[in-house]
Amino acid sequence: MRIIFSLIVVLAAFIAGFQPAAAADDASVPSFFHDLSDIPLPPGFAELPDESLSFDKPEGRIVEAVAAAPAVDYTPASIRLFYSQTLPSLGWKAAGNDSYARQDESLHLATESRENSLILRLRVMPR
Repeated sequence: MRIIFSLIVVLAAFIAGFQPAAAADDASVPSFFHDLSDIPLPPGFAELPDESLSFDKPEGRIVEAVAAAPAVDYTPASIRLFYSQTLPSLGWKAAGNDSYARQDESLHLATESRENSLILRLRVMPR
């Protein structure tokens, strides 16, 4: 009987914490890159999976993730500010121009303009 009660409590907690997929569209819910699941996308950016690549090697992962947003909404400086405020809370430390380091990995971010869009490229690789 005690096991059944425990299962009911766990199930109720799971159901209470469940949010429908529509809640993921809320701007306050951060999105993350597919191949960099520990790196958030800036709000308003959409990942471009066809331009991304990922390799797993014994020395560590090599990932280039690409995302885009309307250029009228963002500037390269706003992206740098977003990551300078976000990445330290995820264990990344500034390591030079648009570069960060965490444990045995380095992250470099770059932006470019393309057809009225701001393109963001994040590259993570072993140090």
